[in-house]
Amino acid sequence: MDLSIIITTAISAFTAVAGFFVGKRKSDAEATQTAFESYNVALKSLRGEIEANGQRWNEIRKALESKIESQEKRILELEKENLYLREQISKIR
Repeated sequence: MDLSIIITTAISAFTAVAGFFVGKRKSDAEATQTAFESYNVALKSLRGEIEANGQRWNEIRKALESKIESQEKRILELEKENLYLREQISKIR
């Protein structure tokens, strides 16, 4: 009878220890999965921010290119007008 109590206690202790390690492994796996999920959420958020910044910079670049084109046209007009005025001045002299 004492031997069956010892065997039952040993089996219970073994089961408890095995359950602890299995639970710890499962807990570690769940923690790792949660960490990866959080990391993915952070990466998606960062990707969204980077894409938004990229779009904003593209809009700024396009606006500047448009302004440069406008200024190039104005410079050409002023150069033509300058040339015309120089010709007029040279005719007067």
